[in-house]
Amino acid sequence: MASTQDPHWRTSFEELYTGEHLEALPFYAVAGNHDHQGNVAAELDYARLKLGSGRWHMPHTFYSVDFGNAGERVLARLVFLDTVPMLEQPARQIQFLREQMRRAGDPVWRIVVGHYPARSLTKNPFSRKRVMHSLIEVCRQLDVDLYVSANDRFQQLLRRPGEPLHLSTNGGGEKLEKSIAPRLTDTEFVQPQRGFATISLDGHSLTVDLLDTQGRSHY
Repeated sequence: MASTQDPHWRTSFEELYTGEHLEALPFYAVAGNHDHQGNVAAELDYARLKLGSGRWHMPHTFYSVDFGNAGERVLARLVFLDTVPMLEQPARQIQFLREQMRRAGDPVWRIVVGHYPARSLTKNPFSRKRVMHSLIEVCRQLDVDLYVSANDRFQQLLRRPGEPLHLSTNGGGEKLEKSIAPRLTDTEFVQPQRGFATISLDGHSLTVDLLDTQGRSHY
């Protein structure tokens, strides 16, 4: 986005997500590398001024939101990271992540969201340089359950002992990385397709469903 008046707000957001279940749904956004090629401040202003439909939520380049309750506990705490600058300068956001996950509320589910993944099976040289390996140990220490990312050009779900579940949603992506396959079929799912992910949770379970662009479930 070049500004809050950029026509892409209409064509790439407001008129794109118009399904009946999306018309009043809040969108919690994080910046990716293409956002940083534009004007991230305009994305913050679009949220702050409640422009358009008012669905765009981005209070800061990195922030935290609690969702729901499970008895006296927070049901889910999501920490949204700005992984593009964090790749070179991680200290400030790692400290923020620690503070948010340790503050009051004792969340049942601890979820981290960032454009770049913490783990990935990608073979693409550009993407491999942007995997946030430094976050893995931090997430282990904070008992993070799920790390949600978007940069990979395929859908991916990775399970590693003692680590959060690693999810690459691939909600967009102009080009697919087709020469990709799981190495461990019982703990890895990789599908070179565009699509979406739905995450359903309650006080006892968390379920991830990976869908293609027609809404068909593949995992």
